[in-house]
Amino acid sequence: MNVNKFIISKKISSRYLVHKILNGVFIDKKTKNQTLEYLTRKKILFEEQDLAQADRLANLIFGHLESIDKILLSVLKKKQIKVLLIYFE
Repeated sequence: MNVNKFIISKKISSRYLVHKILNGVFIDKKTKNQTLEYLTRKKILFEEQDLAQADRLANLIFGHLESIDKILLSVLKKKQIKVLLIYFE
């Protein structure tokens, strides 16, 4: 089965698209627009509503990255201290 048909049949187009956008930005070091152009060239087409929903979700994720980074940093610092305490006991 064609990837595009499978995605549409499972009604996960916007989720798949968000995953591809995030993968393009964080792994492939491309912009959101470059990632969407790449998918269009590969003949992976999406409906406008899926594109709009994926765009909103990706922007929401990008908008909250700083607060997520701060939370992760505080958790990682705490875990490192616990590991050091266990190591030196």
